[in-house]
Amino acid sequence: MNDPLRLTLIANPFASSFSPRRVRVIERALKSVGVLEVVRTTHRGHATEVARKAAENGVDIVCVLAGDGTLNEAAQGVLHTKTALAPLPGGSTNVFARAVGYSNDAIEALGELIFAIEQSSFQTIGVGSINDRVFLFNAGCGLDAEVIARVERNAKIKKVAAHSFTLSTAVMTYIKDFDRKKQQMSITLDGNPQGVRMLSSDPTAFSEANMVVISNLSPWTYLGQREVVLAPTASINNALTITAIRAINPAKLFRIAASALGRHRTVMHHKDIAHCDNVHTAVIEATNVAIPYQVDGDYLGSTMRAEISYIPEALTVVMPVNE
Repeated sequence: MNDPLRLTLIANPFASSFSPRRVRVIERALKSVGVLEVVRTTHRGHATEVARKAAENGVDIVCVLAGDGTLNEAAQGVLHTKTALAPLPGGSTNVFARAVGYSNDAIEALGELIFAIEQSSFQTIGVGSINDRVFLFNAGCGLDAEVIARVERNAKIKKVAAHSFTLSTAVMTYIKDFDRKKQQMSITLDGNPQGVRMLSSDPTAFSEANMVVISNLSPWTYLGQREVVLAPTASINNALTITAIRAINPAKLFRIAASALGRHRTVMHHKDIAHCDNVHTAVIEATNVAIPYQVDGDYLGSTMRAEISYIPEALTVVMPVNE
């Protein structure tokens, strides 16, 4: 007789969609498929500690009811182990869970997760790394990271009006503080460039970028129910895609936003936007001043140099089943 599955549920009580009642419902449901331990996070980095301990103790699946930041922390703890990661949407955006196919409603996603567990739907995926911090869906340097930093300083507003507050913060950040000539970066592909595809009419955008996004999958984020796509060719089944945007101005930001929400023509063909696919290693260097950077929507600080790498077959994920 097979031993019962062992599961750990990590819940972030500060996440946008958290409620004690929802946790109780999820807890009862997960107990139907295995032996369950529930841990509520109390501080930054706690999810990494819990996930790492679970992996060391031979837990089969770490489920995370939280936003992308807590999910990222948990991924650090189960990286390169036999313990699988299972996302349940609990934040305001839930990019990774939705991008791999889960519903954005936690209870609907719970049903999808339980069915995936019953069907043994597990996939080992590659992840990205920036300055030794792993990311699941993307990392960013420049304007997007600065916006995230400012949104995080107002956590209470973010919890009740995440998308509208992020949009207004992006506009104000650009108007008040953004200097595109001063805040520039260059990207150099490192190591063996074999297999890298350059998707740009003008690759010099890589030497004078104002914003750089490194994608492990598409989309970049969500605005309500709609995907916001900056790297249409990015895929969880391939190495990383790097997108560089230069000469940012209000008109261009509007065009990029409209394209990212639509058919992606401007995103893919504008002369000031460059992409390269299947990147395994790269270096991003600030030209004048330290550049802010983020991983999976979590602001990490500023740096003059960011080392990018792709780590293949690093993380096992419980994937929803396409019925």
